[in-house]
Amino acid sequence: MTPYDEFIRDTYWLMQAILKEALAVPGEIEFTLIENKNAPPLTTQRNILRALEDWHAFKLQPKVFSSENPPMVFRLNIKQKRFEELLYLFENGTKLNMAGDDLYELAHRYVRPSSDNDPRRLEAWEVMHRIKKDMPVAPESKKDTDSNSLRATFEIPPDTQWSAIVIKFENKFDIEILLKGKHLASSNADELGFIKTATKAKTVDKQWQLLQYLSVIYYAKNKQGEMMVEPTIENLARSLKVSKDAVMKTKEKLSKHLQKIFSISGDPFESYADAGYYQTKFTLTPEPDLRREEVWESGLPYNDNIKHSYLDDDLEKLPE
Repeated sequence: MTPYDEFIRDTYWLMQAILKEALAVPGEIEFTLIENKNAPPLTTQRNILRALEDWHAFKLQPKVFSSENPPMVFRLNIKQKRFEELLYLFENGTKLNMAGDDLYELAHRYVRPSSDNDPRRLEAWEVMHRIKKDMPVAPESKKDTDSNSLRATFEIPPDTQWSAIVIKFENKFDIEILLKGKHLASSNADELGFIKTATKAKTVDKQWQLLQYLSVIYYAKNKQGEMMVEPTIENLARSLKVSKDAVMKTKEKLSKHLQKIFSISGDPFESYADAGYYQTKFTLTPEPDLRREEVWESGLPYNDNIKHSYLDDDLEKLPE
C-alpha cells in the first residue's frame, strides 16, 4: 500500500467519523480525535483535518483546554456540499479500485483548481461524472417509492403520558422504543415515515434529523449539566441552514407525526414560551457512538505548525 493509498484510507475513515458526529446535519460541531486500533494515529488525524480544511470541507478551529495539554477537540464548521462531494469521491473511488494517487490528484484538482480553465480541473470533473455514472444504482421497488408512508404505530395504554416514552437511537436509522423503562418495539426511519420520497436513496427527512440533533444536545445536558447549545429556533435555523420559519414548520410536522405514531394526544414538546427552546416531553438518547462520559485524553505532543504531510516523507512532494 502506497502512502497515497494510506492517506485515502485514513481520510475516508476520518470523514465517516465526522459524519457520525454531525449526524448528517450541516453546521458547527465539536469533533474529538480518538485513538484505537481501527483509527489512524492521532497525529495523522490532525494532519488530515488540516488537509480537508485546505480542500474547503470545513473551517477548523482547535479547542485548547490549557497550555499543557494538546487540543484533542476541534470545532468544525462543515461546508456540507463540499464535504459530501469529497466523501462521495473517496467512497466510490475506492469501490472502483482507483489508485490512491489518482484519487488524491482528482480530489486536489476538483476542489483546488489553479483556474476555472485548468485542464486538470476539467479532467477531474469528467472523472467525477464518470464515477457517478458508473456506480450501480439499486432499482426501486414500489414499496420504496412510497417509503414516506407510515407503516408502524404502537399500541399503548390510552392514559400513557409522553414522559413514559423513551426513543433510543441505535444508529442513524434504527431506534428502540421504551415504555416506562421496558422495551416496547424496535423500528426505523423508513417504517415510521421519516424518509424523503423525492430521493432515490433512502434519505432521512428534516424531522428525523431534528430528533437526532436534539438527542445529542439533551444527552450532553444530562451528563454534563449544561447544553452544548440551546435548541432555540434561531440556533436550529443556523445549524440546519434553513429559515426560522422552516424550523418551526419542521417542529410542527414532527409533533403531529409523533402523535400519530404513538396515539398520544397533546404536543410532545414543552411550551416554547416556558422552556425558551425546543424541549421534548419524552426522553431522547443518541446512538451509542455519541454517548460519551468525557473527552478522550492523550499525551501525544501537539505541533500546530506541522505541514500537510501524512505518513511518509514522499508525501511532501504531493502536487500543489
